[in-house]
Amino acid sequence: MTADRGIAVTPNLVAYHFIALQIGPNIGDLLKRPELELMPQSVRAAWAPAQNRYRQHMSERDSAPMLQSHLYLQKLTLAFQRAGVTLTLGSDSSRNMPFLVPGFSAIEDLKELVAAGLTPYEALTAATSAAARSLGAASDFGTIAVGQRADLLLLDANPLENVGNVTRRAGVMVRGRWLPEREMAQRLGQYRAAMKQQNAIMAAVAKAGSEGRLDEAVRMYRRANGQLMDEETINELGCEYMSRRDYPAAISVFRFGTTLFPSSWNAYDSLGEAYMMQGDRERAIRNYEKSLDLNASNTGASEALKKLRFDF
Repeated sequence: MTADRGIAVTPNLVAYHFIALQIGPNIGDLLKRPELELMPQSVRAAWAPAQNRYRQHMSERDSAPMLQSHLYLQKLTLAFQRAGVTLTLGSDSSRNMPFLVPGFSAIEDLKELVAAGLTPYEALTAATSAAARSLGAASDFGTIAVGQRADLLLLDANPLENVGNVTRRAGVMVRGRWLPEREMAQRLGQYRAAMKQQNAIMAAVAKAGSEGRLDEAVRMYRRANGQLMDEETINELGCEYMSRRDYPAAISVFRFGTTLFPSSWNAYDSLGEAYMMQGDRERAIRNYEKSLDLNASNTGASEALKKLRFDF
């Protein structure tokens, strides 16, 4: 029925496999993966054992049964392929999916499809033309043809012999612009260095905490000419801590945001919310009022102030 109705299936084997691995005894191997250097320290901390979302709800004894289930999913994936079901590549990569780093996890999922029994050609099809068809965009991308978007990889080795050869790039063409591997490696190195510097700044913010002075963090930020993080990025980092209910950490980040961007109503709104969630009514009111001073149309702050003044 799935094949007859043209329904595409994304097996997402890599996500399930990595969940099983990270709740097991060898999570340390995942923490050593080099691509983690490209992620913010706050994200990496959330993936480590102490804060790992899966280890909080499962134990190491659940790892072996999950690995067995992964083997079953491999067999199911191969059965779908043989039945003519359209398979597409996908890894669920996000900050909330530990160890699934964008780009790198897609390569891992290619390998997972081959490990399930697909040929390298079938796995590559799932990542290219099949994905385009499932999105109704087969006339735009997914194949190399006249009129298609000029996005492609040029490789130094044949991926049909070993699907892992997709990492042996000679270069990448993105919308018609050629990027040789040398330039790609240089860009990746620059990003890795920038992330290291960003993590150092945020470590200084964490050291200041919810009460201390932020002078050192501000100096480091300004030495970098503000190129590492904009206001939105800093706010997102604070929201990340909010989602984990780590309100002291969120407050330290949002304080940093208001220090750097004192005319931003949103920065004060976020800080007000963090203080409110921590139960600090006085500081919550003060920051919500500041947000309203900067933006009288901020209805969220108005509603929060009504609640704060009524409930306490």
